[in-house]
Amino acid sequence: MLWTSPMRLYILKPMKNQQKGNIARQQEAMKIWEPRRAEIWALYVNGTKSQQEMADGYGVTLAGFQRALKRMGIPSKSRGRPGAANGRFKHGREVRIYRTMVEKDHCVRCDATENLCIHHKDEDHYNNTPSNLEVMCMSCHSSMHKQAWWNSQKAGQS
Repeated sequence: MLWTSPMRLYILKPMKNQQKGNIARQQEAMKIWEPRRAEIWALYVNGTKSQQEMADGYGVTLAGFQRALKRMGIPSKSRGRPGAANGRFKHGREVRIYRTMVEKDHCVRCDATENLCIHHKDEDHYNNTPSNLEVMCMSCHSSMHKQAWWNSQKAGQS
């Protein structure tokens, strides 16, 4: 086949076997998934089911279900869900609110001003009182937790 353009001359080559196989697999998959479109729309898009719950229900992997959504043109749900449905909420409380409660100026240990994070002094991520929070650089924070881990290992061995 020959197709001409004012700028270029294109020769359309026949598809290779791999491309034909990919197209055939996609068409097979659409035959399986297309009849389920209304059910997926009701349970996943308009309902409360997650992608993982839907994949488990259909007996496929999460990646397989995601490919099916993409092929059918069904958009993925936003992860921004309100209130207790949000992954940041545990037992009705937001667990990451502390990140906005404390101004991160400098590390309390080394005075660094870059790569800062918030540390819970009592290790309880639900205790977000300002007196329990301190600003640390990632390096100090990691070394502190690593030291605590080593101390617990040594205590378990003696």
